[in-house]
Amino acid sequence: MVRQPGAQAIIFLTHVASARIVRHFERLREEVHPLLPAFLCVHGAASAAPCYRDADLTVSLENGRALLPGRYDEMNRCGLKINKGFGDLAYFPAMLSPNLARYDYFWLVEYDVDFAGDWLQFFGLAMTSTADLIGTALQHRPAHLDWQHWARFEPPSDVTERSQVRGFFPLARFSRRLIESYVETMASGEWRGHHEAAIPTIALDQGLTIADLGFGPYCPDTWRRSHYRGVYHPREAAAAPTFVYRPPVSQSYFHEASAAFPQHGLLYHPVKVSSAEPVH
Repeated sequence: MVRQPGAQAIIFLTHVASARIVRHFERLREEVHPLLPAFLCVHGAASAAPCYRDADLTVSLENGRALLPGRYDEMNRCGLKINKGFGDLAYFPAMLSPNLARYDYFWLVEYDVDFAGDWLQFFGLAMTSTADLIGTALQHRPAHLDWQHWARFEPPSDVTERSQVRGFFPLARFSRRLIESYVETMASGEWRGHHEAAIPTIALDQGLTIADLGFGPYCPDTWRRSHYRGVYHPREAAAAPTFVYRPPVSQSYFHEASAAFPQHGLLYHPVKVSSAEPVH
């Protein structure tokens, strides 16, 4: 495939089997066409589910092991799973799929993220950024010392606490140069810990750029108080949060029950549909 400089794509990632999730993906794909292509990517055992027979991509734990063997070994040593700080073992193999070789930027959208409005409205604005990493809740370590995962985050000794940043990435965009830099950096064996700290901290350490979609020190002025409401910037996020780790913000997707999303034009997470069950 011929690389298209600056070309962007959406990867919709799920490890849960449900026809409702397929319909959620189809809405996203229809609303962003023809601005952006959207690819359905299924992780793990869910790829065998009948509802995913037309999935564009599949990714397995073995793909993560092959690409990031040190991270895979660390996860096993810690007795943890991908959803406990090793999301990079799914994210990065998906984005480096040979089928996506033509793209320079990848939007990763997990199945439990939704947008209260037309997805084209969100992507039409956000995709204009040139940042290597776009995410939410991007904060320096001293500003959020109570984040529980700092305890096992171990960067090289020359990376100061002030240089350490954590983020939240159920929806995020990654540049190809960040992806390749991350994989190379992790191969050194000098970084350990939660992917939500490793990804933005490595990006900054490698001289790359990061951007927050609505709040904090890495939010562009034109995006401030836009796109989402979180909980980590209480002085800025006065409205009810829409994008959090837990509890669920809705039991239905926007296209199923728009009234469950009181703040339109914002991202929501997590949306946990009741008939969707994890396969692994």
